[in-house]
Amino acid sequence: MRTPVCLILLASALPLAPPPSWSDALPEASRPVSTFTRLLLPDMDAHPRLEISWQTSAGERIELSGVRPYTGDAGRESLGENIDAFTAVGGTRLSKSAGHPAGLILRAGFYKADPTAPFFRDIPEGGTIRVRFTAIRVNQPAIPRLESVVQHLKFSLTDLETCAIPNDAREQFNLYSETELLNARVTPGVDARPGVLDGSSTSDAVTRVWVEDDASIALEVEFPYALLRHILDPWDSQVPGTFVEPIHFHFELELLPEAVYDAIESGQQVWPPPSRDVDELDQPAPPED
Repeated sequence: MRTPVCLILLASALPLAPPPSWSDALPEASRPVSTFTRLLLPDMDAHPRLEISWQTSAGERIELSGVRPYTGDAGRESLGENIDAFTAVGGTRLSKSAGHPAGLILRAGFYKADPTAPFFRDIPEGGTIRVRFTAIRVNQPAIPRLESVVQHLKFSLTDLETCAIPNDAREQFNLYSETELLNARVTPGVDARPGVLDGSSTSDAVTRVWVEDDASIALEVEFPYALLRHILDPWDSQVPGTFVEPIHFHFELELLPEAVYDAIESGQQVWPPPSRDVDELDQPAPPED
């Protein structure tokens, strides 16, 4: 006797018992804590603000600012002087599978409008540049991870050839963390400077992240102009105009849902744990910038 089709359909709609988990065998106190609620996403209608400033050798303070939607580098617009700017979702951590699976990566980027002209007009030796990325809004309470901050530099292939620098060293990374190497995808002394954004040395950048009273999130980095020099540049000088500048740089940070951040800070095991495969988050892949 054949089973009626209606009973087959009804059976297929019944919930299945979840398969036994490896964590069920652990004592209750040792089981990982599930902290996922909903995907952390940017508020695409709330456009963040970018600011960049420096002091010239004559003592003039140049301050540029503007509001930018999350367009990626294809939507960059002039901020003034020789600088175009954009904001975007995703970044180095996403492309190198070095983010937390519950996290959201955002970046603030800058390009030379004229690649042959200086990035920062009349900046003196020993000068610093301040970048602020503010008014960041997301769809739930979130915390920025200070140790996640990365500065990505990109150089012109022509400039690399002029300095006899290999083309595969086109991208460079200044990192806040002294120990994390972006999923072992960067190499200190070749394409990475670990720990130079943490302010522990007078030659380092000073980085701050915070959450405002209105729940918006902010990033500020004041970095020495010398950190724009390519690690492999054969000319050992930090004087502006004597070394090759990047044609582009961006700062990025990772945000975590508040519950995830708090669980990690309290030493709890978090499930799902950090993963090498963050593509499963269905975040848009960062464009080639």
